Amino acid sequence: VLESYWNTAVDPDPTHANGIDKYLNWVKEQKNVTLERDEFYTDKDCKKWYKDHVKTMIERENSINGRKYKDDPTILSYNIMNEPRCEGCGATLQKWIDEMAGYVRSLDKNHMITVGEDGFYSSEFSDEQHLLMNPGEWANDQGQDFIENHKGKDISYAAIHIWPDDWNHREVRYQHDWILQHIHDAEKVLKKPFVIEEFGKTRESGEPFEIRNRFMETAFMDAETNMRRGGPVVGTSWWNWYGKGDGRGDGYAIFSEDDSTFEIVTKHAKKMKEIAKKRDKKSDVSREEFNKLYGMFSSDGTVETLAGQTGEPGHKDGSPKSSQFNEPHGLALTGDGKYLFVADTENHCIRMVNTETGKVSTVAGTPGTSGDVDGSVNDALFNKPIAVAVPDHGRFIYVADSGNNNVRKVDLIKGQVETFVTKETPFGWIGNPQGIACDQSCEKIMLVDSGNSRILDISGGEVKVAAGPLDKGWENKGFGDGLGANATFSFPLGGALTPDGRFGYITSNDNCAVRKLDFKTTEVTTLAGDGTDGTRDSNNIFKEPARFRWPMGVAVSPDGKYVFTADQYNHRIRTIDAETGEVLTMAGWVRGFQDGVLISKDNGDDESFTAAMFDTPRGIAVFSGGDYLE
Repeated sequence: VLESYWNTAVDPDPTHANGIDKYLNWVKEQKNVTLERDEFYTDKDCKKWYKDHVKTMIERENSINGRKYKDDPTILSYNIMNEPRCEGCGATLQKWIDEMAGYVRSLDKNHMITVGEDGFYSSEFSDEQHLLMNPGEWANDQGQDFIENHKGKDISYAAIHIWPDDWNHREVRYQHDWILQHIHDAEKVLKKPFVIEEFGKTRESGEPFEIRNRFMETAFMDAETNMRRGGPVVGTSWWNWYGKGDGRGDGYAIFSEDDSTFEIVTKHAKKMKEIAKKRDKKSDVSREEFNKLYGMFSSDGTVETLAGQTGEPGHKDGSPKSSQFNEPHGLALTGDGKYLFVADTENHCIRMVNTETGKVSTVAGTPGTSGDVDGSVNDALFNKPIAVAVPDHGRFIYVADSGNNNVRKVDLIKGQVETFVTKETPFGWIGNPQGIACDQSCEKIMLVDSGNSRILDISGGEVKVAAGPLDKGWENKGFGDGLGANATFSFPLGGALTPDGRFGYITSNDNCAVRKLDFKTTEVTTLAGDGTDGTRDSNNIFKEPARFRWPMGVAVSPDGKYVFTADQYNHRIRTIDAETGEVLTMAGWVRGFQDGVLISKDNGDDESFTAAMFDTPRGIAVFSGGDYLE
């Protein structure tokens, strides 16, 4: 590493700084001029001093073998700078990289050169899909751009660094997708070799080695898989070995006595050697082990956009490519899976999608006009309809009309809309209902009375409080299991019923939990979630509880074994074992709008690299055949 962006000096005296800070200090000392950090890349003195430093290093003689560094075969490569940054000035940084890479090459024709960066994608150079891969929007403006920075003729290979702790992405899934995205770009765009150059995982004193080891072994697994198929990966290196544990080093330090970690490193080194010799051709990781490593319900399957493919808000019926919605929320499928009904909230209407063709039509309401008017499906008005429920035969639809605080019924045979339950009830007004569900025949109907933090049984149009406070629910919010009125919720949102109507499942939004209601006993229990928002699946290496981030939509598999939820602010679809409460991820990982596979895989084709993304999913429905979700 010829230089570093970071000042890692332990001595607080600014005159003892290292990294680019020392150059800025020299300018101040000699010219009494204070430069901003980003001016390092354009200041003529800083550039001259950097070149002088580089020349001194490359011309330096190795004290052991007497060779100059430029002729020393024990040196593999040069990083021109460790993790450079130039906030909002990517073009400036790129010009500096090209100039300095060319200068290093002019001094040394023997050794390889790379940048030494994290591998962020810049808003100055990259498209929206690449920016979504960054660990956060902050990374868009750091100046780095993985593709642009490694294009130059003097850059021998591409490389990245991975810091899950520093980036607030302490998930092996994120690390996996970060690696595979860069493998794809190195292979398909740059057409250069690729190295996972620096990566690691912090480990606190007394923390189990298993956590750090999992991050390392999954990164190694990605490298091995790519090398087996002849991809661009040519090596890995990790941060960092500190020898004997004498108290030195940062949280990433790996010490000689960390036996379990070095066992993984040694195993990986042997595998890479065998793969390079074409002796290791098959991964020893099974599909089941792969799913477990990444907390996936299944790693097989795809996500595709059925309707509204433009991703733009509006109202337009027709084909999947041209149709538009405006804040669609609740979903419901007919028993044969042929028709999907959508509560198109901001269009104030109910839409229908033919799941075989993707064709969209408006079945009730006047697009863009809100109100509370019964009558024909063409004349009726809704006010922010937010959830729908249908029986298997699909001849009518129940609608949670949130803005009107009531429930509407759409009879598709008669072409009429009527108010099924008014806002005034014997238990006070309904308040902003967000969820509705029914059994196969809609004899049992459950309404999530969100504003009152309670669950209503509205079967046959008669209102009963199934769980939660009988009155003034806004004053009695909470997170408590129990029987009937003794149970408490905090702004519950989505609801789903088992096909026989015995059990209801409710996403209790503010509780960040999924609750279960037994309609026979009125008992409410918590199926998953502990009241704290988070991203973890069950059985994670951190030994943390499975958590959600304000889940909304919820659905039940036809056999009642699994509960699915649209986990809004994790931008994921999660699955919960209805018996054990085990939570796993079904699809999604970072916020975005992209079709693709459930998790990126390194099969060498574009499709396998592209993982599906969701942007705040709110509704979910399960086909009775059990083989796909809407």
